[in-house]
Amino acid sequence: MKSSSMGNGLDVRSLRILVTLLTECSVTRTAELIGQPQPAISLCLRRLRAIFNDPLLVRTGNRLVPTDRGRELEISMRRVLEDLDRELCPDESFDPSSGGHHFRLLLANCFGPTFLPLIISRINEEAPGAIVDVSPMPAHDQLVSVLADGVADIVLGNWPHPPEKLRTAPLFASNMVCLVHGRHPFSKLKRLTLNQYLSAKHLSLTPSDNAGLSPIDGRLCDLSVSRQISASVPDYGSVPFVLAQTDMVFTTSRHFAEDLAVHVPLSVVELPKEFGAIRFYALWHERNHRSPWHQWLRGIIRGVAREVENMSSNLYRTPHTSPV
Repeated sequence: MKSSSMGNGLDVRSLRILVTLLTECSVTRTAELIGQPQPAISLCLRRLRAIFNDPLLVRTGNRLVPTDRGRELEISMRRVLEDLDRELCPDESFDPSSGGHHFRLLLANCFGPTFLPLIISRINEEAPGAIVDVSPMPAHDQLVSVLADGVADIVLGNWPHPPEKLRTAPLFASNMVCLVHGRHPFSKLKRLTLNQYLSAKHLSLTPSDNAGLSPIDGRLCDLSVSRQISASVPDYGSVPFVLAQTDMVFTTSRHFAEDLAVHVPLSVVELPKEFGAIRFYALWHERNHRSPWHQWLRGIIRGVAREVENMSSNLYRTPHTSPV
């Protein structure tokens, strides 16, 4: 995802990197705060130096210090970003029915079948003139920057360990189950043992080379074991067709599995007891935290989370849920 250009190759993300660099005087610290790899920040600094025809930061001993031009830009560009944030997040009361609102959501695949339709329905009911844009999850190291830059308003996912640099609120927790076709040897079992689960060939929504970002594989990593991902698909739509033609096992949340099994001849099998529950989260940036329209959006998401949580009597409830 790209930020809107402001001319001469300068965009909002570059401005935020510039101000952070001039404040922190450290490429490493800026990379941590922005949520980008250090080489990307160094590349951006080189581009900014060319745009402003000034070194911006120079080395003195073991540290970087701003040039005179850099100090001027820190003040002026910070003012530009503050003005932009005020325009994006006005203080006036938010009236959802007034129309003209544009909501941008990033969702993990698992939210699509049950969660997303409810969110769009509730927004449409209360804000009939609103536009809702939903995009797939970006790379993990881009989560902070897309929220900080206003490219997205909120991210919904189910990471093993959500990013620490963002506002985080748990939505609900779900126990996970397996889906297999009706002729699969596992279809006659009520619950798999851990050895049975690990011996199977698995279908995943996360490619095997990115398995560490999957909540399933993250949980297995916590247990010091791993599974064999034999195939991955980009979305849930392909899952029942692949399962029908193979002996693969697909792991997902109970509410999705039970809903799918009603329409497709698939069997739901309990996961090993060691697996536990998977937690689902909402993430957003501090810049939007007090915005009235963002608080309204989080309220919609919180309400939908309660509905989804009640879809199955077997869902695990979180012992303590922070306000979204």
